[in-house]
Amino acid sequence: MGFDLQVEDPFTLWNYGPDRYSIIGNAYRPQIPPGTRLTVDINIVDRSPPVFPTVKQTGLEFLSLLYQAGLSADQVCIYASNTPNSFDFKYAGVALAGSAIVTQVSPSSFQCTTPHSVSFKPPTSGEPFLVNGHFWPCLGGNGILLPVGASVLTIATNSVIHPLLHIIDLSADILDSSVTTNGVRLQYADRRNVLVTLDRRPFYMETNGVACNLPVFKQGQRYTVYCPAGTNEVVFGIQSN
Repeated sequence: MGFDLQVEDPFTLWNYGPDRYSIIGNAYRPQIPPGTRLTVDINIVDRSPPVFPTVKQTGLEFLSLLYQAGLSADQVCIYASNTPNSFDFKYAGVALAGSAIVTQVSPSSFQCTTPHSVSFKPPTSGEPFLVNGHFWPCLGGNGILLPVGASVLTIATNSVIHPLLHIIDLSADILDSSVTTNGVRLQYADRRNVLVTLDRRPFYMETNGVACNLPVFKQGQRYTVYCPAGTNEVVFGIQSN
Protein backbone atom coordinates (compact mmCIF):
# COMPACT_ATOMS: atom_id res chain seq x y z
CA MET A 1 0.00 0.00 0.00
CA GLY A 2 1.22 3.48 -0.83
CA PHE A 3 3.98 2.38 -3.19
CA ASP A 4 4.53 3.55 -6.76
CA LEU A 5 6.09 1.42 -9.48
CA GLN A 6 8.89 3.08 -11.42
CA VAL A 7 9.88 1.38 -14.66
CA GLU A 8 13.27 1.71 -16.29
CA ASP A 9 13.59 3.13 -19.78
CA PRO A 10 15.58 0.21 -21.28
CA PHE A 11 17.98 0.94 -24.12
CA THR A 12 16.67 -2.17 -25.88
CA LEU A 13 13.49 -0.18 -26.70
CA TRP A 14 15.14 3.07 -27.73
CA ASN A 15 14.85 2.20 -31.40
CA TYR A 16 11.06 2.62 -31.02
CA GLY A 17 11.54 6.31 -30.20
CA PRO A 18 8.90 8.06 -28.03
CA ASP A 19 6.36 5.34 -28.90
CA ARG A 20 8.17 2.99 -26.53
CA TYR A 21 6.36 4.53 -23.55
CA SER A 22 3.00 3.30 -24.75
CA ILE A 23 4.57 -0.17 -25.01
CA ILE A 24 5.85 0.11 -21.45
CA GLY A 25 2.53 1.46 -20.15
CA ASN A 26 0.48 -1.25 -21.83
CA ALA A 27 2.79 -3.95 -20.46
CA TYR A 28 2.91 -2.80 -16.84
CA ARG A 29 -0.48 -1.18 -16.26
CA PRO A 30 -2.37 -4.52 -16.02
CA GLN A 31 0.24 -5.86 -13.58
CA ILE A 32 -0.21 -3.26 -10.83
CA PRO A 33 -3.09 -2.91 -8.35
CA PRO A 34 -5.69 -0.19 -8.93
CA GLY A 35 -4.60 3.09 -7.38
CA THR A 36 -0.89 2.39 -7.78
CA ARG A 37 0.84 5.11 -9.76
CA LEU A 38 2.96 3.99 -12.68
CA THR A 39 6.14 5.99 -13.16
CA VAL A 40 8.51 5.80 -16.10
CA ASP A 41 11.94 7.32 -16.35
CA ILE A 42 13.45 9.01 -19.37
CA ASN A 43 17.12 8.37 -19.95
CA ILE A 44 18.87 11.55 -21.09
CA VAL A 45 22.42 10.34 -21.71
CA ASP A 46 25.05 10.34 -24.41
CA ARG A 47 24.19 7.45 -26.72
CA SER A 48 26.94 5.27 -28.09
CA PRO A 49 27.43 4.51 -30.88
CA PRO A 50 25.90 7.80 -32.17
CA VAL A 51 23.42 6.27 -34.60
CA PHE A 52 20.61 8.70 -33.72
CA PRO A 53 20.01 12.24 -35.07
CA THR A 54 21.86 13.63 -32.04
CA VAL A 55 24.17 11.97 -29.55
CA LYS A 56 21.94 13.12 -26.70
CA GLN A 57 18.14 13.47 -26.63
CA THR A 58 17.42 17.16 -27.19
CA GLY A 59 14.96 19.53 -28.83
CA LEU A 60 11.81 17.97 -30.24
CA GLU A 61 12.97 14.47 -29.35
CA PHE A 62 13.32 15.45 -25.70
CA LEU A 63 9.86 17.06 -25.66
CA SER A 64 8.29 14.13 -27.53
CA LEU A 65 9.69 11.74 -24.92
CA LEU A 66 8.10 13.78 -22.12
CA TYR A 67 4.79 14.06 -23.97
CA GLN A 68 4.45 10.36 -24.76
CA ALA A 69 5.61 9.30 -21.30
CA GLY A 70 3.04 11.64 -19.76
CA LEU A 71 0.26 10.03 -21.78
CA SER A 72 1.26 6.50 -20.79
CA ALA A 73 2.17 6.90 -17.11
CA ASP A 74 0.95 8.69 -14.01
CA GLN A 75 4.34 10.20 -13.24
CA VAL A 76 7.43 10.99 -15.29
CA CYS A 77 10.97 11.36 -14.06
CA ILE A 78 14.24 12.02 -15.82
CA TYR A 79 17.17 9.71 -15.25
CA ALA A 80 20.27 11.81 -15.76
CA SER A 81 23.53 12.94 -14.22
CA ASN A 82 23.50 16.62 -15.17
CA THR A 83 23.27 15.53 -18.79
CA PRO A 84 20.12 17.26 -20.19
CA ASN A 85 20.62 20.55 -21.98
CA SER A 86 19.37 23.32 -19.71
CA PHE A 87 17.50 25.02 -22.56
CA ASP A 88 15.42 21.87 -23.15
CA PHE A 89 13.51 22.43 -19.90
CA LYS A 90 11.93 25.66 -21.10
CA TYR A 91 8.98 23.85 -22.71
CA ALA A 92 9.06 20.68 -20.59
CA GLY A 93 5.93 21.70 -18.73
CA VAL A 94 4.08 22.24 -22.00
CA ALA A 95 5.01 18.74 -23.17
CA LEU A 96 3.88 17.14 -19.89
CA ALA A 97 0.55 18.98 -20.13
CA GLY A 98 -0.12 17.45 -23.53
CA SER A 99 -3.09 15.42 -22.26
CA ALA A 100 -5.02 18.63 -21.55
CA ILE A 101 -7.49 19.81 -24.19
CA VAL A 102 -8.23 23.55 -24.47
CA THR A 103 -10.94 24.96 -26.73
CA GLN A 104 -11.73 28.64 -27.22
CA VAL A 105 -15.51 28.95 -27.11
CA SER A 106 -15.70 32.75 -27.41
CA PRO A 107 -13.29 35.70 -27.58
CA SER A 108 -13.18 35.80 -23.77
CA SER A 109 -13.98 32.20 -22.80
CA PHE A 110 -12.04 28.93 -22.88
CA GLN A 111 -12.88 25.35 -21.96
CA CYS A 112 -10.20 23.05 -20.55
CA THR A 113 -10.43 19.33 -19.88
CA THR A 114 -7.47 17.74 -18.13
CA PRO A 115 -6.71 14.64 -16.01
CA HIS A 116 -4.19 16.64 -13.96
CA SER A 117 -3.94 20.23 -12.80
CA VAL A 118 -2.36 22.42 -15.46
CA SER A 119 -1.29 26.02 -15.85
CA PHE A 120 -3.13 27.88 -18.61
CA LYS A 121 -1.80 31.15 -19.97
CA PRO A 122 -4.63 33.21 -21.49
CA PRO A 123 -3.97 35.57 -24.40
CA THR A 124 -4.49 38.57 -22.11
CA SER A 125 -3.02 39.18 -18.67
CA GLY A 126 -3.72 41.44 -15.73
CA GLU A 127 -7.51 41.06 -15.95
CA PRO A 128 -9.75 39.28 -13.42
CA PHE A 129 -11.13 35.92 -14.48
CA LEU A 130 -13.71 33.35 -13.51
CA VAL A 131 -13.43 29.58 -13.47
CA ASN A 132 -16.75 27.75 -13.70
CA GLY A 133 -18.53 31.02 -12.93
CA HIS A 134 -16.59 31.83 -9.74
CA PHE A 135 -13.74 34.19 -9.02
CA TRP A 136 -10.59 32.10 -9.06
CA PRO A 137 -7.62 32.66 -6.71
CA CYS A 138 -5.12 30.18 -8.24
CA LEU A 139 -2.71 32.20 -10.34
CA GLY A 140 0.83 30.96 -10.87
CA GLY A 141 3.80 32.59 -12.50
CA ASN A 142 3.11 30.72 -15.75
CA GLY A 143 -0.63 31.28 -15.86
CA ILE A 144 -3.92 30.27 -14.27
CA LEU A 145 -3.77 27.01 -12.29
CA LEU A 146 -6.77 24.98 -13.43
CA PRO A 147 -8.36 22.03 -11.61
CA VAL A 148 -8.75 18.41 -12.63
CA GLY A 149 -11.69 17.75 -14.96
CA ALA A 150 -13.62 20.13 -17.17
CA SER A 151 -13.47 23.86 -16.51
CA VAL A 152 -14.67 26.99 -18.25
CA LEU A 153 -12.44 30.04 -17.86
CA THR A 154 -13.91 33.46 -18.61
CA ILE A 155 -12.12 36.78 -18.67
CA ALA A 156 -14.15 39.13 -16.43
CA THR A 157 -13.18 42.52 -17.85
CA ASN A 158 -15.76 44.49 -15.85
CA SER A 159 -15.08 42.89 -12.49
CA VAL A 160 -13.81 44.89 -9.52
CA ILE A 161 -13.38 41.91 -7.16
CA HIS A 162 -9.80 40.91 -6.43
CA PRO A 163 -8.88 37.98 -4.15
CA LEU A 164 -7.09 38.97 -0.95
CA LEU A 165 -4.83 35.94 -1.31
CA HIS A 166 -3.56 34.08 -4.36
CA ILE A 167 -2.41 30.48 -4.56
CA ILE A 168 0.59 30.75 -6.84
CA ASP A 169 1.86 27.18 -6.72
CA LEU A 170 1.19 23.78 -5.16
CA SER A 171 2.46 20.22 -5.37
CA ALA A 172 -0.91 18.47 -5.78
CA ASP A 173 -3.86 18.25 -8.13
CA ILE A 174 -6.43 21.00 -7.60
CA LEU A 175 -9.97 19.69 -7.26
CA ASP A 176 -11.64 23.05 -6.59
CA SER A 177 -10.93 26.49 -5.21
CA SER A 178 -12.79 29.69 -4.46
CA VAL A 179 -12.44 33.16 -2.98
CA THR A 180 -13.64 33.60 0.61
CA THR A 181 -14.40 36.77 2.56
CA ASN A 182 -10.97 36.76 4.17
CA GLY A 183 -8.87 34.66 1.81
CA VAL A 184 -9.11 31.49 -0.27
CA ARG A 185 -10.43 27.94 -0.11
CA LEU A 186 -8.65 25.02 -1.77
CA GLN A 187 -9.57 21.38 -2.34
CA TYR A 188 -6.69 19.15 -3.40
CA ALA A 189 -5.68 15.50 -3.61
CA ASP A 190 -2.29 13.82 -3.21
CA ARG A 191 -0.93 10.82 -1.36
CA ARG A 192 2.05 12.85 -0.21
CA ASN A 193 2.20 15.92 2.00
CA VAL A 194 1.40 18.97 -0.07
CA LEU A 195 3.18 22.32 -0.37
CA VAL A 196 0.89 25.27 -1.10
CA THR A 197 2.56 28.60 -1.92
CA LEU A 198 0.72 31.89 -1.35
CA ASP A 199 1.56 35.49 -2.20
CA ARG A 200 0.81 36.65 1.36
CA ARG A 201 1.27 35.12 4.78
CA PRO A 202 -1.91 33.42 6.03
CA PHE A 203 -2.80 34.21 9.63
CA TYR A 204 -5.80 31.89 9.79
CA MET A 205 -5.96 28.30 8.53
CA GLU A 206 -8.49 25.47 8.51
CA THR A 207 -8.20 21.86 7.43
CA ASN A 208 -11.50 20.12 6.67
CA GLY A 209 -13.42 22.67 8.74
CA VAL A 210 -11.13 22.59 11.79
CA ALA A 211 -8.89 25.52 12.70
CA CYS A 212 -5.23 24.48 12.63
CA ASN A 213 -1.70 25.83 12.71
CA LEU A 214 0.11 24.39 9.71
CA PRO A 215 3.85 25.06 9.25
CA VAL A 216 4.59 28.14 7.13
CA PHE A 217 7.92 28.85 5.42
CA LYS A 218 8.91 32.23 3.99
CA GLN A 219 11.04 32.62 0.87
CA GLY A 220 11.30 36.14 -0.44
CA GLN A 221 7.78 37.48 -0.85
CA ARG A 222 6.24 34.02 -0.96
CA TYR A 223 4.85 31.86 1.85
CA THR A 224 4.65 28.09 1.54
CA VAL A 225 2.30 26.09 3.78
CA TYR A 226 3.00 22.42 4.58
CA CYS A 227 -0.37 20.69 4.24
CA PRO A 228 -1.41 17.10 5.04
CA ALA A 229 -1.61 14.29 2.51
CA GLY A 230 -4.93 13.00 1.22
CA THR A 231 -8.04 14.57 -0.23
CA ASN A 232 -8.53 17.69 1.88
CA GLU A 233 -10.07 21.12 1.96
CA VAL A 234 -7.94 23.91 3.39
CA VAL A 235 -8.83 27.54 4.02
CA PHE A 236 -6.27 30.32 4.24
CA GLY A 237 -7.24 33.74 5.57
CA ILE A 238 -5.51 37.01 6.29
CA GLN A 239 -7.58 37.24 9.49
CA SER A 240 -9.76 34.95 11.58
CA ASN A 241 -13.23 34.12 10.26
